[in-house]
Amino acid sequence: MAPVNILNLILCTVNMILLPYLAGYGFLHVLGIKPDKDAKLLSDKYVYMTRYGLSLFTGMLLSMTVLYVITVPVTWFRGTLKPVIIITLAVTVIFAAAGLFFIIRNFKSSKTDERTAEKNVKKNINPEFIFFSAVAVLIIAYYIYCMITLMHVDHDDSRYVVLSVDTFRTGTLLTIDPTMGVNLDGSYADFLKDFLSPWYVYMAYLSRLSLTHPAVMAHSMMPVIYTFVIALLMLDIGLVFFNGDKLKAVILVSFVHLIYIFAAYTVKSANAFRSFRIWQGKAMVACFGIPLLLMLFLLIYEAKSVWRFYVLVLMADISMCLMSGNGIILAGILTFCFGMVYSIMKKSWKMAVLTFIAVIPNAVLFLANHFLTIEMYLS
Repeated sequence: MAPVNILNLILCTVNMILLPYLAGYGFLHVLGIKPDKDAKLLSDKYVYMTRYGLSLFTGMLLSMTVLYVITVPVTWFRGTLKPVIIITLAVTVIFAAAGLFFIIRNFKSSKTDERTAEKNVKKNINPEFIFFSAVAVLIIAYYIYCMITLMHVDHDDSRYVVLSVDTFRTGTLLTIDPTMGVNLDGSYADFLKDFLSPWYVYMAYLSRLSLTHPAVMAHSMMPVIYTFVIALLMLDIGLVFFNGDKLKAVILVSFVHLIYIFAAYTVKSANAFRSFRIWQGKAMVACFGIPLLLMLFLLIYEAKSVWRFYVLVLMADISMCLMSGNGIILAGILTFCFGMVYSIMKKSWKMAVLTFIAVIPNAVLFLANHFLTIEMYLS
């Protein structure tokens, strides 16, 4: 594990947890989804547990979406990292300020509702829930220990970390061959992967904001912080899937992390990617993007206002395009399949139209992957 100081830890926590949460909270309110009242979930008895996750995930998708939309054209026209940081941070801060405003404004008006919710939560807490919650915490803590002590580093670091370090230090975007350390030329085979899915820029963006070297960000901060994020996502999926049963949701979190620990039997499995290389975009697709799409469509199935959640689906699709070339294909396939099945089941043409709109970015990027060449970029 790379060395970390307190300042790095504080800044990373602010930029990867607090700021996205506030931005997501504000964005959801602007969108018309109030995560502390009527997030169109299945039951009020767990709405206060899931509001944190829904806001955090939305804030992460917001920053990833804005960064991706800015990065691709800036890279093509030989721009620098500076406008990417300024625009992405500006949008995030604006919505974070809105989120803080809504939190303060709703604080007094929601006191009565929160007291009622707290009473309901206390009634539902029992010794079994406390026991399995403690087990989940211990399993996750052991899992973090395994990641720190059994860190796996291979040649893929030259793609993600070396490009991030170069962008972090020079401010340039995709100007070198990371495998050779020379200026980019026609021999670089992974050009389209890095151009259409510039996850390394997101790592450099977080590193600049957190005053943290990209290698430290990748090998120390991301594994620990994203373990918390993914555990919260699994908890939310459990709460939605099990109709608000907290005990079953906590058991699901424990079970998933046990699979991560003991089922990494091949370096090609999602478990291995999650355990060894969560800082890589394809690992985030497998362990964050796909489960998040699942949760969003579980919410869409019960939602009264479908289009609002389709905005989040569109952001998730674009974010998965940022993460990896695999995300371009998988996000489009999953969104299309879930959306069309739902539209047929509910006999809703509106849902079918929204599904087609949501997969447009994936279709465009899929075509770009077949027609763009490194020669076109260099010329």
